[in-house]
Amino acid sequence: MNITILPKFRINTFTIIWLAICMFAGCTKYALAIFFIIILHEFGHIFFIKAFGGTIKQVNFNIFGGKVDANLSNINLRYQKVLIDMGRHY
Repeated sequence: MNITILPKFRINTFTIIWLAICMFAGCTKYALAIFFIIILHEFGHIFFIKAFGGTIKQVNFNIFGGKVDANLSNINLRYQKVLIDMGRHY
């Protein structure tokens, strides 16, 4: 079960429960810092997908990370190979 924040952004229900438990346990700032890092990481993916001409279908956030569903078919094949190779080595 997911909670839809914006039309393309969803947060897993377990993530909301985990953040609530962290609030009651007194470690809110650590939990929010981890979640902020996950969000920042996913927005890095979104930035480069948009920069190379792709479109975003949906972004899912959960406690272990995030997942970006994108349409990459309209990105030049040469750019796709460069991006894949850079991700593989760095």
